[in-house]
Amino acid sequence: MKSNLLPKSFLKKIRIDKISKEKKKYLKISIVIPSYNSAEFIEDCIISIINQKYPNTEIIIIDGGSNDGTIEIIRKYKKFITYWISEKDKNQSHALNKGFQKCTGEVYGWLNADDVYLPNSFLKVVKTLRDNQTKSIFHGDWLEIDEKNKILSKNYTFKYSFNQFLNEGFCLHPQSLFWKKDVHLRFGKFDTDLKTNMDKQMIILFSKNEGEEKFQVIPNFLAAWRRHKFQITGNFEKRSIDDNNLLYKRLMIKKQNFILSKFLWLIFKLRRIWWYFKRAGYLYVILKFKENINRIFL
Repeated sequence: MKSNLLPKSFLKKIRIDKISKEKKKYLKISIVIPSYNSAEFIEDCIISIINQKYPNTEIIIIDGGSNDGTIEIIRKYKKFITYWISEKDKNQSHALNKGFQKCTGEVYGWLNADDVYLPNSFLKVVKTLRDNQTKSIFHGDWLEIDEKNKILSKNYTFKYSFNQFLNEGFCLHPQSLFWKKDVHLRFGKFDTDLKTNMDKQMIILFSKNEGEEKFQVIPNFLAAWRRHKFQITGNFEKRSIDDNNLLYKRLMIKKQNFILSKFLWLIFKLRRIWWYFKRAGYLYVILKFKENINRIFL
């Protein structure tokens, strides 16, 4: 896949039009940004929301007490930010809970401070919502980018399956996920004992509360998730496993026996391949196969 860069004009230039006089006709979208020492990336994050040019957005930033210049950047854009606070918190789950308590919109989203939305994402979400009135959770495609906004890979979402999510892996990404307010009210709160798998908790409870038929694919790239050197700590994998075990215990999810789990993994892996072929073609399937081989042997 040919690599390129996110458009600099989108991330580095504020293009604010006059707020529409018909603002009330647009559903309000509330975006929560958890942050801690994010000075290197949070400006791109904030600008990517402002540059949506969507007339009814609220930005809520919950900072964990940054001391690296993050606060100065937040203050720079304070006229575009509905609410922000900087104080020590327990972890990201705690920050998310504080943020979503402040939301007043009809549609919610969560964007980490080192990630960005792509152009016109909010308009695409609202259009899909209005065209699919019975749906309440909307997920789109996403990019992976590096520290310099270079595109590393493209990732295509596909029709959501709860069993696939549990047995084979994510087919959606929290940064390109939007949901209605009532969905979040039924979800409740993030478990503050979880340090790494709060997104998994959210999606599992969305599935249990709403049913997988409430999920709707948006076949467009909505967000970019950033990979960088400060992202993964030495014991990340162990903490993730510990969190996963705790999550399954608290949600009373039984793990499959070894043989059945491997069989289900294979079945759903084949389903993923089919959806990748359907959404992006055989060259993309080959590319993903090569990426997986590289991860195993390199």
